[in-house]
Amino acid sequence: VGSEMCIREAQILQNRPDIETDRQDAVISYITDNIAVTSKEISELLGISHKKSKQLLHKLMAKDFVIIKNGKYTLKA
Repeated sequence: VGSEMCIREAQILQNRPDIETDRQDAVISYITDNIAVTSKEISELLGISHKKSKQLLHKLMAKDFVIIKNGKYTLKA
């Protein structure tokens, strides 16, 4: 059931890439306002699992928007 849910969610995100973009924009805005955040804060902000928030943050790291500093995520200078 869990893997089916992930597949279904991935299909939804493929069909609606704006959801992913909206989430990334929300994270960048939140980090801008709070300087450094945890993945737990992001999961609570977006109403997604902790695992999903970490995946989202790592995608932003891959795009060179976010870095980890002292165990928290912050915007790359």
